[in-house]
Amino acid sequence: IQILNPNETTAALTIGTPEINHIPITVDISNNGYTSFNGTLIIETPGTFLEEPISVNSNSSLNQTFPVETSSLTAGNNNIKVYLNDASGNIISQTTSSVTITGPDIKVTETPQNLEINAGQYADVTLKLKNEGNLRGQALLKISAFDTLYQEREISLEPGEEITIDGISIDTPSDCPTGNYPFNYTLTGPGVANNLTTGNFTFKVNGLTLNVEASLDRSLYNTGETAQLTLSITSPNQSDAPAPLEAMVNWG
Repeated sequence: IQILNPNETTAALTIGTPEINHIPITVDISNNGYTSFNGTLIIETPGTFLEEPISVNSNSSLNQTFPVETSSLTAGNNNIKVYLNDASGNIISQTTSSVTITGPDIKVTETPQNLEINAGQYADVTLKLKNEGNLRGQALLKISAFDTLYQEREISLEPGEEITIDGISIDTPSDCPTGNYPFNYTLTGPGVANNLTTGNFTFKVNGLTLNVEASLDRSLYNTGETAQLTLSITSPNQSDAPAPLEAMVNWG
């Protein structure tokens, strides 16, 4: 015959490390008595006071995690206190821990890869942004490419939130030479680490490829004579359509 005590409850409380937008508080209770355990879990943070009812049947156990939202905390060290009281208000278990909360950290996490655009055409592109900090943040996104693209977007992201920025069109000039060109972006504001981050990616323009040869009609001239300059312009790509061109000549 096993005789159980009416009240025989043991408990362990654990304050975990922050997981993006919350702090996990784990409760592990064993009730070896013959009456049900009814109590209250109390969680104290610098900005909140939470109470959760706890019930465990006789000769049973409970393992449960309660999330504490980081949005109620501030960046830096936060002192967290956790208590488990029985129905009479007696403390069954308690623990305290200092938890470090990081501020908002909005970043560009994904950009186009291996992007190619034909000269005179455009491409719609997207960027992905994510807040990798523990707190909500705001930022200003500035993007630019060539002289035809400049945009500003106001961004507000919750901890762990990720968004896709669309509506971005890169328009290439019809006379753009073949080459790699930069797409630049800047993030500023309180939601950005150190209030500023910059970056870029490159894209290829399949444009005009021209061979230019210059020649003079003579090798020597007397003062006051006129030199005749001839430019020979050819393209190895037969598909390159003729485009208006300008020549600039420097001498002296």
